[in-house]
Amino acid sequence: MTKKKVKCVLLTLLLICALLLLTACDEAEDKENSMKVRHIASCGDGNCSVGETSDACPQDCSPEVVCGDEECDETEDHESCPDDCEKPVVCGDDECDETEDHESCPDDCEKPIVCGDDECDETEDHESCPDDCDKPALCGDGTCEGDENCNDCARDCGCETGYECKLEKCVEKRCASHSDCADLQLCQYGDCIDVACNLNADCEDDDVCTRDKCAFAGNKNAYCTFDTIKEPKDNDGCCPRGYECEEDDDCCTASDNVTSEDDGWITGTISMPPESDNEHLFFDFSAERTTTDPDDGDIFFNLDGDLRGECSDGECAEIREEDGLDFNDMIDPPSSGYGGMAENINEGDRFWIRTLEGDYAKIYITDLDYDDEDDLEEIDFRWGYQE
Repeated sequence: MTKKKVKCVLLTLLLICALLLLTACDEAEDKENSMKVRHIASCGDGNCSVGETSDACPQDCSPEVVCGDEECDETEDHESCPDDCEKPVVCGDDECDETEDHESCPDDCEKPIVCGDDECDETEDHESCPDDCDKPALCGDGTCEGDENCNDCARDCGCETGYECKLEKCVEKRCASHSDCADLQLCQYGDCIDVACNLNADCEDDDVCTRDKCAFAGNKNAYCTFDTIKEPKDNDGCCPRGYECEEDDDCCTASDNVTSEDDGWITGTISMPPESDNEHLFFDFSAERTTTDPDDGDIFFNLDGDLRGECSDGECAEIREEDGLDFNDMIDPPSSGYGGMAENINEGDRFWIRTLEGDYAKIYITDLDYDDEDDLEEIDFRWGYQE
């Protein structure tokens, strides 16, 4: 055998051995696969073998995790699978979730608007929630409130003395006549200036023994004078120094002015200032005094000089004028002919009075004093009362 043939035989043997090895490996692999296949029949052995699925053998095989199956599995979260997993609620992420509120997470959730919490929120006003929101200041509503003042809302807050409201502003007041100015002021060249007096009444010094008068009344140079009464005059309210009751009735005491007479009359004298209650002053005969109570008063005098015997309730005394008799001769009062008032009274007039109690009285007008405007300032009369 030649060397060439020997090489061919050896090469052939090597190929046969290689083929035998490959065949043996394939058989071993097929045997292993065959055993794995046979293992499927053992579902429940705790092993998820080849061929087993979670549907066929849920005891051994867990369900396959799939993002998008609308189930958030243990291995999934919002970041890895937002389609299946909700975003976790975290306070401080600037989102107010359903489970959060202002109390549990004020960083994410705004405070709810509640009427009655003493805070006026942006969506609230005085009309929708008066408990929380103040009424807004409204110029022209008649109330000076809030930041309003006489300069920015003169209609509600008014202006200071000497100023008036024009076009919602306080401007210096200009006058056209004396009537545009306050008391004790006169209008001079459009300005209200202060003066000492306009009327005699402006000079009242509460001294009954002085004659109080306004000199140059109604003029910027006006001034008050106070002349002392030195001469006696009955029923002028003043008892001059050095005089007694026999010389001046005003120097008499109450016991001097009221006397009992044999005919049953009680008499006296009185000085009444009708303006003491701005209109009139009542006289109560039974009480022998003046009064401002119409329920007690029998007569009153108006500023125009009328002697009235009627009250606001219509129950005052009635009056009847008497002619032809002196005061001392008026002894027997008439039983009829009484009316409601006597007008245009003058000094020397005499009147019968039927009082509230149904008794009779009489008066004799001794003096009437009027001011510069012919308003009655004071009336003096003798009076008599018969029970």
